[in-house]
Amino acid sequence: MKSVAFLILGTNKYFELAKKAEASVYKWVKIPDTKVDVKIFTNNDRLEHFHIDHLPWPLITLMRYHYFTQYARELSKYDHLFYMDADLE
Repeated sequence: MKSVAFLILGTNKYFELAKKAEASVYKWVKIPDTKVDVKIFTNNDRLEHFHIDHLPWPLITLMRYHYFTQYARELSKYDHLFYMDADLE
């Protein structure tokens, strides 16, 4: 079975937006014979996600590939990775 992951940055007030985007992915993205996951990069420690520190805009978005590289081992198990903005509900 193939696998895809959607990657979302959601620190501070953007965490709630990231959670809504996550729910939207699970509701609407249906790919036959494919496992779909969402990975949120956040400074919110309430849930199990990839931890990153909050940085002011635009630095946080400019650092996205650095964050992805930090978690390359975990992300390498996926066949495809897609980045999406937190406000893409």
